[in-house]
Amino acid sequence: MLRVVPSHASPGARFRTSLAEEKPLQIAGAINAYAALLAQRAGFRALYLSGAGVANHSYGIPDTGDTTLPNVLIDAHRIAQRVPLPLLVDIDTGWDDPALAVREMAAVGGRGRAPRGPSPRETLRSPSRQTDCPHRRDGRAREGRRLRQTQS
Repeated sequence: MLRVVPSHASPGARFRTSLAEEKPLQIAGAINAYAALLAQRAGFRALYLSGAGVANHSYGIPDTGDTTLPNVLIDAHRIAQRVPLPLLVDIDTGWDDPALAVREMAAVGGRGRAPRGPSPRETLRSPSRQTDCPHRRDGRAREGRRLRQTQS
């Protein structure tokens, strides 16, 4: 049975409801607000914005780490303002400040995040990421969970 979530519910509450209603939860990739509208119309309950989608679609460049947090925030804000579905956003490694990235993303309506460590290709490409180790990634994940709990 579908549960109606009030429109004023937090993005986290909407995401948890979606997770409870559909197992496994199918999440549609949306590169802009129009794609998000199409996904909503097709019945998806959650959306995902990838860093590659922002780089490729919005800036016409390959995903080589040249987009910035403000670049991703623009697209996340446009999607979140147009579609009430929970939006998970790939914040990659957090642009050297994961806590800031999480706060900024929450401010524009993104709730779920997909932090991850760098791929070997990214590590070779970016000297600032060469120091990224499992301990730093674990700390970012803990900080993200702490921030999400205080925002709920």
